[in-house]
Amino acid sequence: MSPSSHMILQDRPAAGRRLVAPLLAYANRPDVIVLALPRGGVPVAYEVATALDVRLDLMLVRKLGVPSHEEFAMGAIASGGIQILNQQAPRVHPIDQAAFDAVVARETRELLRCEVDELVCPIMPEWLMSIGHWYMDFSQTSDAEVMRLLQRAWAKEDSSRQ
Repeated sequence: MSPSSHMILQDRPAAGRRLVAPLLAYANRPDVIVLALPRGGVPVAYEVATALDVRLDLMLVRKLGVPSHEEFAMGAIASGGIQILNQQAPRVHPIDQAAFDAVVARETRELLRCEVDELVCPIMPEWLMSIGHWYMDFSQTSDAEVMRLLQRAWAKEDSSRQ
């Protein structure tokens, strides 16, 4: 199954702009924080936070890569014991429980603690193999771009508090 053309996004900032309309109820609220998944999620979240005039911060999530093929995600973990598993992964890349547990333990050590009140996802494809399939431009987000966007967002927050 390939993505339909009306769901293909130009790039990460375009994805962020698409998220603004469903989130307008959160605009200009001091109790709202848009959490970005580093690195690629920062350009998306920056657009949302800027348009809604709310704070931007990071949410750390770790991909659970299959040991024999690290780029193939068998799931992801986040703080608070959250685990999302790719149900197709064991069919494509079989892995025993001990190896799975070792990957989870390694990635858990990499997390910082975060919490979220609500998750909004306006596009939920029935089948998702790779996020890159849904973008015309899915080039890597550099650390420098992440830092630039965070600095711009945080500088704006500092100036609005004064």
